[in-house]
Amino acid sequence: MELHQVNGVPVPQGMGERHDTDPWSGIVSTARIRRELGLRPLYPSVWTARDAGVI
Repeated sequence: MELHQVNGVPVPQGMGERHDTDPWSGIVSTARIRRELGLRPLYPSVWTARDAGVI
């Protein structure tokens, strides 16, 4: 839903009423890629990218 809002497009009907029973579903650790490749994202979230004006 947040990606719809950030991009200024309408949220599909019924999506606002849907709730995930596991809010951590799909959340992964970035520890390995940071450790092995030194990856440090410039914009850690869609909100910081929006605030920086890159999307």
